[in-house]
Amino acid sequence: MEEVKKYLFFMVLIGAFFFFMFFDIAFGATNLKGDYARIRVLNKQVGKAQILEIPVGQTISEDNLNISVKACYFTPDYEAKEDSVFLEISATESEDKVFDDSKSSFVRSGEFINKLFTGWMFSSSPSLSSVEHPTYDVWLLSCETF
Repeated sequence: MEEVKKYLFFMVLIGAFFFFMFFDIAFGATNLKGDYARIRVLNKQVGKAQILEIPVGQTISEDNLNISVKACYFTPDYEAKEDSVFLEISATESEDKVFDDSKSSFVRSGEFINKLFTGWMFSSSPSLSSVEHPTYDVWLLSCETF
């Protein structure tokens, strides 16, 4: 029964993908390449929100968050507003103490990079693909040209 549910879920997902792909082709949706993405980052612990402008192909580090913009597209003014960006987001985190079974005690460990998100983010529906992190919320505001 569980396998049938998984199969149906993937079939619906694939069907939706092809529907939207052909819908755009049939109705002439045009995507233009952007030069940079405007992204809002909210630090929920401190209550600090900021807007970052990140050029395509570059990575910006803010606090311990690393945001890399790989691609950025937007629709022209005469079409419905939709911006999309391909992001890689990671956080540099450190563990102060880790229990070592071989020594039966806590030992210090260094920093590690925790990959939080890799994928497309859309300005019209930020909850569709969101960053799940206890400290940070990240969402796309727009994709623009210089």
